[in-house]
Amino acid sequence: SAEITVDLKDGFTGRLYIDGVVVPEDQLETVAALGQLSFYPGPGKIIEAFETGTHSARVTFWPADEKEPASPEEFSWDFRVTS
Repeated sequence: SAEITVDLKDGFTGRLYIDGVVVPEDQLETVAALGQLSFYPGPGKIIEAFETGTHSARVTFWPADEKEPASPEEFSWDFRVTS
């Protein structure tokens, strides 16, 4: 399965949700200085492989030098997985 990568503005951090489920921080690969978050499905992860069809993704984000706000900004999109 392909990865999902979010490239935020430099100096920002966030949380990634796939199909309404938050991806645990220990399953994200991050490049903090560049504001990049990536999730690679695989064994033992919340998603081992993407099923064929349409999926939703959402990222909430905020400046990395601040605590996560109660209502962070967010962006969402849909993506399609084909066989």
